[in-house]
Amino acid sequence: MSNPSKNGARRLMRLTPTNAFIELGDSLGLWRLWLSMGWSDIKQRYRNSVLGPFWLASGLALTIAGMSLLYSQILHVAFQDFAPYLAAGLMIWSFIASVATESCHSYVLAEGLIKSLQVPYFVYIFRVVARNLIVLAHNLVVVAIIWVVFGKVMDIKPLETLAGIALLTLFSIGMATVFASLGAMFKDFIQIVTQVFQILIFVTPVFWLTKAISPRSAFLHLNPFYYLMEVVREPLLGTTPTAFVFTGAVGFTFASLIAGIIAYAVSRKSVVFYV
Repeated sequence: MSNPSKNGARRLMRLTPTNAFIELGDSLGLWRLWLSMGWSDIKQRYRNSVLGPFWLASGLALTIAGMSLLYSQILHVAFQDFAPYLAAGLMIWSFIASVATESCHSYVLAEGLIKSLQVPYFVYIFRVVARNLIVLAHNLVVVAIIWVVFGKVMDIKPLETLAGIALLTLFSIGMATVFASLGAMFKDFIQIVTQVFQILIFVTPVFWLTKAISPRSAFLHLNPFYYLMEVVREPLLGTTPTAFVFTGAVGFTFASLIAGIIAYAVSRKSVVFYV
């Protein structure tokens, strides 16, 4: 009989296979590795900090409070309705933007590991997503407090919210894989992504209400982040996402994963030379 521990070590140290799907499966099997790496990144980032990741959560809380007071007046929406809407939107957008920018350097920052540890490169993608999921969990504390204050807890649709978060996570994995490959080849790519996302936040319904513009607007239909935003935010606010929104979220998620697989298959043999 084979020894499970030896099989695990052999699986960890073997050369990465030529098939990207096999590497993806191997990386999922190494979930303890990339999850511990993501957690270690959080601890390193906030070493000797009193609040740790909750500094981000506190910053999110202050942003929500200030912008809710302002935008609720501009948009003529009741503060108690706009604050939860904005809180959910900012929480989701912070996750998307952080995964996008951090993934650009996911291979570059892991140069030492890539050249010394023979594991699939998907591990470093999952590391970035896991790290930001941990931050998302901290930000959920702020959202939970807002929901309690404004009496929104009983409105949450938990199963639909979890389904939305699952789609958001899968979409982020595909996006991160594409951005990691491009970021390894083009060192200035992160600057492009940062500037693009600074613009996208204003054309994505984070601050403004979707009902404020025509439902036929290209800002909505051609923006994948609209669907991923709404498929999580609407269940949090007690509303079931429409079939149009859910279908769009699923479609863009599959497109993101397919693009990620293609980018990985094309670049995986040359990543070690770029970093």
